[in-house]
Amino acid sequence: MFCQCIKTKFINKNTRMKNFKKASSVYSFLALFSFVLLLSSCSDNNNDPQLPALPRLNVNDSIAMVKVNKAINGAYIWWDDTDKNTWKKYVQFELDKKENEYRIIKVEYEDFIAGNFPIEITQLTKLRTLNLSYGNLGGFIPKEIGNLTELENLIIENNFVSGELPESIGKLSKLKLLLIRYTGIFGNLPATWGNLENLQKLDLSHNYLTGPIPKEWKGLKNLETIVLSDNQLNGAFPIEIMTHLMQFVCNNNNITELPFEIWKDDFEVEPPYITGNRLHGIVPDWVKATNKWKYSNIYVGKQQDGYGYTLN
Repeated sequence: MFCQCIKTKFINKNTRMKNFKKASSVYSFLALFSFVLLLSSCSDNNNDPQLPALPRLNVNDSIAMVKVNKAINGAYIWWDDTDKNTWKKYVQFELDKKENEYRIIKVEYEDFIAGNFPIEITQLTKLRTLNLSYGNLGGFIPKEIGNLTELENLIIENNFVSGELPESIGKLSKLKLLLIRYTGIFGNLPATWGNLENLQKLDLSHNYLTGPIPKEWKGLKNLETIVLSDNQLNGAFPIEIMTHLMQFVCNNNNITELPFEIWKDDFEVEPPYITGNRLHGIVPDWVKATNKWKYSNIYVGKQQDGYGYTLN
């Protein structure tokens, strides 16, 4: 009986040992498996996929815009040079997906700006719209404005900018709207502007421009409206530039001649608005007989004192 008990205890002990070894093997396997999984989830940092960097404002645009804002006294209390989100009243951005950075495409100040025309603005090479209007802005338009080859809209009005019109504006082939009016601009009209083949509206009224209207402007194939009123332009009006239907306003200048050919009924374009100039001479009978003269002679109505057409 005693031996039987010892044998039973030995068997039970042996069984427990076997069970313990089995359990230990299972635990060891699970631990090893977990370790392998852990290793597989880790990798060399150099091989980790990198999250794309958040786009930032182009450095050159940022530096230039800060200088522009200070030059024209636009640094209002809410403007923070280090936070482009505070610039949005006057500046518009667009994401360049290829370079993963924001570019400035529009600068529009229509407040009481001052100082001189900021040359730094010509460094914003992706600019499409530039509007500097209403205030005490002085200085002159720099020739470097021709660097803004993406520009589509250029508006400078109601301020004291002076000097001559830059010939380099003729390089801005994408320009559609060009308004430089109510300023101190003087000098001749640049012949190079005849290269602005996409220009649709040109307004240079209320300045101090002199000289003739360039014949080279016949290259303005898409022009719909041109306003040159209230300057000191002189010479003969070049009907060569009237290549298509457009509205041409040239009142209150010193134009001395408008070729009568423009009054022919088969001359497809309308005559320009050209009152307040120095047109003179006798109107031929054939001109007075045309429908165009009948309905449109008001365009050349009252001239300056001492000038005007004579009707027989």
